[in-house]
Amino acid sequence: MAYLTQIEAAGRYDRQHPTDPERVAALVAHVRSVGRWDLPPVVVVADEGNGYAILDGHHRVAAAEVLACDPERAVDAQTIPAYVVETAEYCLILDQHFGGICPNRLADLREYVDCDGRTADEVAN
Repeated sequence: MAYLTQIEAAGRYDRQHPTDPERVAALVAHVRSVGRWDLPPVVVVADEGNGYAILDGHHRVAAAEVLACDPERAVDAQTIPAYVVETAEYCLILDQHFGGICPNRLADLREYVDCDGRTADEVAN
């Protein structure tokens, strides 16, 4: 689990497309309808003691932020499931698969991130 306050949506790892408000609203509506957070874990990289930066799941984080601001607090979204990639592991993935350079789309990293024996692609689907 990662505390929402520890996840930095924008930062040096942020190379993702803009957040689609309709997609975020759909995620919020889904979580409210089931009454609990049941979305796949986000994938974050440890940002050298400064919390976490999103590698995959920025729409889910945006939905959690909306739910966390809900005055009724019908769904607890102060913490959300997250797989944490250590900075050294992230750098190793970049070196081995991308020539040491971050790909244009961070979603391209998902097939290389180990999430308890499954790839981030498998976890997200």
